[in-house]
Amino acid sequence: MEAVDLPVAYEADDRANHIMQLILLELRSSVELPLCVPIPAHVRLASKCRRFLAKPNSRDTIDDWAVALHMSRRAFTRLFRQETGMSLSAWRQQAIVVVALSRLLSGETVTAVAMDCGYSNSGAFSSMFRRVAGATPTDYLALNESALHTLSRR
Repeated sequence: MEAVDLPVAYEADDRANHIMQLILLELRSSVELPLCVPIPAHVRLASKCRRFLAKPNSRDTIDDWAVALHMSRRAFTRLFRQETGMSLSAWRQQAIVVVALSRLLSGETVTAVAMDCGYSNSGAFSSMFRRVAGATPTDYLALNESALHTLSRR
């Protein structure tokens, strides 16, 4: 908040310089939050992605998505990567993590979120979450609690 009111130009020994240096140090040590889920420009694919975000299901396959969009598996795979820059599997896991973080922050249990997202148990969900986010859901929330609460209030 302090940086917002700082002048554009400042001297090396000014308070403003020290604030900006501190911000740069904090940014270097910050943890990247996996909160980006690209939505394709392709209308039907974007609609399918939004439906998935509303009700994620880890059991959805490439074939399920291709059939839903009346495409061959190969055409779907090519289109999805072209539109999102990711494979469906990577996108789907990223989307589940984003949805899960919101639900976990609101107080839902890891088990409830895991089951609702199509996982057979919380261990499988936690393993996927750790691969995507770098920590289990519980550890991730503890490590990033203040940043996540700030984001959830926006």
